[in-house]
Amino acid sequence: DHLYEVHGARRFAFISGPAEHESAQDRARAFLDFHRRRGLAADGRLMSSPRPWNEGAAAVKELLDDRRLIPGRDFDALLAASDLQLYEAVQVLQSRGCLIPQDLRVAGFNDSVESRIASPSFTTVHLPFDDQARLAFTDLLSLLAGEEVPPERSLECRLVLRRSCGCLSPSVIAAG
Repeated sequence: DHLYEVHGARRFAFISGPAEHESAQDRARAFLDFHRRRGLAADGRLMSSPRPWNEGAAAVKELLDDRRLIPGRDFDALLAASDLQLYEAVQVLQSRGCLIPQDLRVAGFNDSVESRIASPSFTTVHLPFDDQARLAFTDLLSLLAGEEVPPERSLECRLVLRRSCGCLSPSVIAAG
């Protein structure tokens, strides 16, 4: 939504995560749901085949070389199911002369270390891993004590804005 609303992106490519990973499939469904909500056509050529977390380079090469898509012309934003995938994909794109975010806006998922060490740093979605672990441990203790636990819980994710989408990070704004 941020890339659409703030930066005017309309043609999104997506690097899909592993086919057997439930969260990766949730992210792919969210990508398609976004297109439906916004009334955008979801072009299957703009979604990579499902890939392991460490195959972002192969995924972007599939889009660029196998499908002959051109960043900036065929898609103006690239999203990835994980920051690690995006990190590898951006290395390929930059080696081919693509400037991030001038030519292509990119965003990932997980707020992992790759999102912070990349140049430019990645806009991403932060997952509350610490809260997940805490709740899992609390539920485990409850189950061991014979208590019932809720069948499902939702935790809030949050958008982390960094340079890869074209925004200045909050720390740069504060320092300026």
